[in-house]
Amino acid sequence: ADVREDIFKKINSNIKHRTRWPTVWEFLVRLILNPATNPSLVCWEVKQQHKFRLNKPEDVARVWKSKGLATVKESKDYANFARALRYWYSHGGLELVKGRQLVYQLGPLGKAYLAELQEDTSASFDSS
Repeated sequence: ADVREDIFKKINSNIKHRTRWPTVWEFLVRLILNPATNPSLVCWEVKQQHKFRLNKPEDVARVWKSKGLATVKESKDYANFARALRYWYSHGGLELVKGRQLVYQLGPLGKAYLAELQEDTSASFDSS
């Protein structure tokens, strides 16, 4: 499958069997798990603590914008992307890593989503 299809694959919603686009933190989890984007765009800093680094933040923001999930001016790509990331500090997707630039940590929602994707990946390998 195309890397972009994997990264932007819609997610089943619990509301009336609808699908939705991934949130920004779900998008980052997908980048981390994708060999085409890890370590080029993102990489684990301390995998056991679910801390990761954006190696090329402008490129990550550009990829996010490319799907039309964000409508921002070119010169403010990363600033707006970072604002979207900060929103998720108080909503469980991400946690703040104090004193570290471009380093983020998965929150409870992010950790659960990571485990879900890893389980789906291992299940698809087991059935082959």
